[in-house]
Amino acid sequence: DSKEEATYADLMRALLLGRCKRLAQERVKAIEEGRSVPSLLQRVADQSENVASIKEKIDAEIEASKSIGLSFTVLCNFWLYDVGILQNDSGGRSNKTRDV
Repeated sequence: DSKEEATYADLMRALLLGRCKRLAQERVKAIEEGRSVPSLLQRVADQSENVASIKEKIDAEIEASKSIGLSFTVLCNFWLYDVGILQNDSGGRSNKTRDV
């Protein structure tokens, strides 16, 4: 594994098996039950449900997730990783994103 893959694995392990374990378990269940955002949006694309109905369902999923650990901090960890900024990144020469 590359350093990036190992770092990503460490991030996921810490978030999904640590403080966000219940959130991760519930989101897996939501995906299995067709309650993920992509699944819900597909219903709009298929015209099997209208936008207002899907918006209510997405809002309910967000509220449920917030009640079990979803927070701005958790989202930031994912977003910052996606753009190449790691929690312990000091911004030195090894920071691949310093020009971003």
